[in-house]
Amino acid sequence: MNLHINKVFGLILAVAGSIALLTILILFTGTVTILSRHPADFLPAAETVLFMQNVNSDDVVKYSDVFDGLIKIEETEPFYLSLINTNDEQELFWFSKSKAKPQLSNHWPYQVNSFSGAALPEINKVDRLSNQNAYRVFQKYIHPNQKWIYAKRSMVPNRDLLELAAIDQLLLRDASDIGITENEPNKAVFQLFSDAQYKSNIKNPPKVNGDTAISLSIFNLSKRLNELRKNMSTNQSDFLFSLLRKKTFDMFGSSVSFEYDIMPLMQNEMAFLLEQNGSGGTLFCISGNGERSSTVERTLQRMTKGRYSELSSNELIDIQLSNRFRIKTLKSIPYDLESDESEYKGWQIKSLQGSTEMSGLFAAQKDKKYVLSNSKIKLIEAIDKEDENAMFITKDSEIIGGKTLSAGWISLSKLSSVINNEELEWRKGLLYFLNQEAKELEWKEEARGNIRRVEIEAK
Repeated sequence: MNLHINKVFGLILAVAGSIALLTILILFTGTVTILSRHPADFLPAAETVLFMQNVNSDDVVKYSDVFDGLIKIEETEPFYLSLINTNDEQELFWFSKSKAKPQLSNHWPYQVNSFSGAALPEINKVDRLSNQNAYRVFQKYIHPNQKWIYAKRSMVPNRDLLELAAIDQLLLRDASDIGITENEPNKAVFQLFSDAQYKSNIKNPPKVNGDTAISLSIFNLSKRLNELRKNMSTNQSDFLFSLLRKKTFDMFGSSVSFEYDIMPLMQNEMAFLLEQNGSGGTLFCISGNGERSSTVERTLQRMTKGRYSELSSNELIDIQLSNRFRIKTLKSIPYDLESDESEYKGWQIKSLQGSTEMSGLFAAQKDKKYVLSNSKIKLIEAIDKEDENAMFITKDSEIIGGKTLSAGWISLSKLSSVINNEELEWRKGLLYFLNQEAKELEWKEEARGNIRRVEIEAK
């Protein structure tokens, strides 16, 4: 009898122990679950246009120059902030650490605040921001406690200044979602998500010296210019392309079209160098690959012919055709203009040397490759680089493991001087992080799948 009672008592103890263990596991799992919750789990993916992670009050003020709709928030500790579009109105919410006891029914471990006292919209698990495709892809490269900003493309306002609009759109391109990380002062990393797939095959940019205004290597600049035309306002794009057409006309006359001659040369890899020497003269050198060798040859011929005409003076000539007829015609008279053709390392070179330094034109071709410059020295240097430095930037990024789409370096003061705009605004819009003492700008743009990563550093 006692043995039977002991067995029953032991069974009761075992069951009670199991129930206790199960209860502890449930409580522990629930606690872990609520502790691991993130503000993005409470935000609607479709309506959330801006999300700022682990920021402070000063950050909100700083980013108010970048994104519309931000208001300073007085918090002593880092917090999370979101901007939600509801019924054509924007509502600002921020998440601070909750001091209440853990509760599964609310937003614990966070306290949700808003200026209007509005509550977050109710959402199901599928519609969370944390499940949105671009957000999830971005988060793979972001530490949970890292300062980071996520924004929809619509949050970037249209800039009135042409240069700011151009910088924003060249950076954004066709991105629908944006991520921004500041790794250190004067340095930012942009993550850009789109439906596009990118390909690239570029070499290192030309070497920089004390006269360099800009040095860059880029893939398919022609496509980027067409994206600019599409994304900027009509007035801005019309004005920009009018400037580019005028520069083409001043250099080559009416025989060369920017859209139909110059842009096709930019459809593949190309490098660009712009320098300003001590006397204020501007030197350029462009190298790249065309689609077909015959197209490259015809374009270079039109360029050299057009430049020849521009470097010549027109004189009215009276010609006697017969005893009865005379005609007057314009004849181009080159002034101190030397023209010749030569060969170097298999490259065919056409040279037009003007009467002044850097007024001529030097064009070289080898198959689909071309080099164009107003300096014979820079032309030869570019050819040597093409033949000797076959190293493409193919090293995988340590961050996203992608290929390089563009890389370059800019002297802010020299470039402003070259384009005759000393008041050029660099430190607004998406380049907000540049300080007033910054003299140089260096960047690298990489892509993998649907993501582009652009790292920009000011020095």
